[in-house]
Amino acid sequence: MGLFRPTFRQVAQSLTDIDLILVEEGFERLLLDYDRIFTALRIPACLWRRTGEIYKGNREFAELINVPFDKLRNGQLCIYEIMTEESTVNYWEVRE
Repeated sequence: MGLFRPTFRQVAQSLTDIDLILVEEGFERLLLDYDRIFTALRIPACLWRRTGEIYKGNREFAELINVPFDKLRNGQLCIYEIMTEESTVNYWEVRE
């Protein structure tokens, strides 16, 4: 990970406003694609950003973690809010 981080930061800092819009549009398309997949699979599933905000989850996932289905949209809940402290630390260590 340490090998990729400097390059990733350099690329991320050089993105233009248009680039950022295109990335966001791609993420929105991904959410739409996963809508169909989550409905078809009927197994607990969720999709979150690198920063941890959950942007898509299905009813099965909501039942599994005992939260209202509507909370699994638009970053209202973060993945680390539903993890144990140890899991959260491990999650961020792996991504650092």
